[in-house]
Amino acid sequence: MFKKEDIKKLSELTKIPVETLTTAIEAEEETPLDFSEADKVNWTFTDEELEERDLENAKKAGNTAIEMAVKEARNENDFKFEGKTVPNLVKAALAKGKEEGLKEANAKPNETIELQKTKIEELQENIEKIESDNKEEIDRLKSENSRMKTNKDIAATIPDNLDTPLTNSDLLTLYNSEHELKTDENGESTWYKNGKPCLDEKSKKSKPTNVVMAEFIKDKGIKVKANPRGRGGEDDKGAGGGDGEISNIKTTDDFYAYEKANKITPDKRPQLLKDVIKANPEFILGES
Repeated sequence: MFKKEDIKKLSELTKIPVETLTTAIEAEEETPLDFSEADKVNWTFTDEELEERDLENAKKAGNTAIEMAVKEARNENDFKFEGKTVPNLVKAALAKGKEEGLKEANAKPNETIELQKTKIEELQENIEKIESDNKEEIDRLKSENSRMKTNKDIAATIPDNLDTPLTNSDLLTLYNSEHELKTDENGESTWYKNGKPCLDEKSKKSKPTNVVMAEFIKDKGIKVKANPRGRGGEDDKGAGGGDGEISNIKTTDDFYAYEKANKITPDKRPQLLKDVIKANPEFILGES
């Protein structure tokens, strides 16, 4: 027998009505189900959605650990209280300490109170450690997601027509060994090369990533091949035209409209997508 909440969750995932699922589960004979609506669901996630999911999972894990510590302390000390919150645990511990202290007032009241105090302090230290570990994991996930996004933006500015045996991964590693992106308290990001800011002479602001990358490639003496693909050269008419037009592609609908207008074949689509991302690093291709 399925729980009602399980059937409801299954309905949300498969897009099949709860009543239909319930009838099929309770039926004695095999009952076919229509999964056509579920096939329409877009199961892809953006970087932001993945980050939100990972952070939420980390928070839940931390809360579960705290609840388990509270429950364990409650059972070990025979505390009487409902729920699994830290405030209720502390109140119960204080109440029991007072009660036992009064019972042994004629024996060793100070020793009993000190023992309960020690237990509370130890429990508080354990809880603080769990909370600290939880925060460190959340901070690590945020840092990792930020690093991955930055590397994605950097990689999008690497031309694919460089005359070098180095792979894009090699170039990215070499670039990161010399450059660092720092963000100030106002949220302004600036590229630094070997500890010195990469600033535009006129605006005194950080040079964009593509400019810093171009300077990096030039400093390394890496040449660019003639007739670059995806830049409107004679050898690349099938890729869809010049950089100016590609830079106007901002949405998924723009992408497919451009692809149709320029008769881009399926085998040319990956190159077109790569050129669009270079012109607009924030672009993400979804379903039309």
